[in-house]
Amino acid sequence: SMLRLLLLWPATMAAVAAVATTAQHFCATRETSLVFYNRIPKAGSSTMLQIIAALERKNGLVWIHSREFTDRSWLTPAEEKDRMLHIIFSVSRGLLMWQRRHPEAGLQEPPLFYDQHIRFINFTQHDRTQPVYINVMRHPVARVVSSYYYVVLGPRDKRKIAVSRALRGSQADLDINQCLALPAEERLCGFRQHSSAGGSDHNLMTAFFCGHHPDCRCLNGGPADCSRADRVQGLARAKRNLRTEYVAVGVLEYLDVSLRLLEQLLPAYFRGASALHRQLPPARVSRHDPRYVQPTAVTRQTLEALLWADLELYDFAVELLRERVRECLNEEELPPQSSVNVTQQQ
Repeated sequence: SMLRLLLLWPATMAAVAAVATTAQHFCATRETSLVFYNRIPKAGSSTMLQIIAALERKNGLVWIHSREFTDRSWLTPAEEKDRMLHIIFSVSRGLLMWQRRHPEAGLQEPPLFYDQHIRFINFTQHDRTQPVYINVMRHPVARVVSSYYYVVLGPRDKRKIAVSRALRGSQADLDINQCLALPAEERLCGFRQHSSAGGSDHNLMTAFFCGHHPDCRCLNGGPADCSRADRVQGLARAKRNLRTEYVAVGVLEYLDVSLRLLEQLLPAYFRGASALHRQLPPARVSRHDPRYVQPTAVTRQTLEALLWADLELYDFAVELLRERVRECLNEEELPPQSSVNVTQQQ
């Protein structure tokens, strides 16, 4: 039964979820049967999932794709445990369904791949084995600009677009420059800030890597008593998690080399990923839609001030990628950035 699978997770999935303990070096191939991609919205996750869909067929993955897209809040320990158990249930159900379709496999467990838009969850804190985490980051300004237009222009469900447009009211058709030119408290179009000393926070990527530790409660929102110092603590934890809890964190602007690194570290999952990426058709969004107005220099400055933590974390991730590409792929420098603007990558 599902309940039995849930209760057996620590026993039956310990070998499945653990990173190979014999690997003394971060360049060693990881032997694991569960990879968790807690994907960041508008940071190339649609592109990554296209690649995963192809790898599912090519490499025999079992891909469990979460349909929960709004689960981004900070959680209390009890809430985090509840969310963790829900994820274990989803993975167990996905494995059981695969086993029913492939009775010839017996007790053999295939490579499991789970993705969800959710902050980092610390399984070990709740007496479970940590899955192997991966993620992909994107330049924070490009990510936020992409998100700004995606919400009201798509491509996404027309009903969701209608709801988002209604929330923005008379400001639904403003471009991002017009929106940010308004006083912060009047911005129905986004980037609103409450009047507390700490202000609102828009550093979503930092929140995704920080997770649900008390240090993280002030990131991407947070209660009115939050201060800059609280968010600096959250940023420090996000950096620590990014370095120690993730097998690899790719960068959208360097996606090809990011995929080649994943191919080396997790070959059972990502073998052939970079070649598949080069074969992908162009992104769905029209590059010529006149409504996708790029940010001006003034708007970029405003966004950089709002996204200070994400920018610092992004720079940290790029440096870490550079270090690991040098060490693991024997390439001295990252290749030139790929051309990724708001209308090209979702």
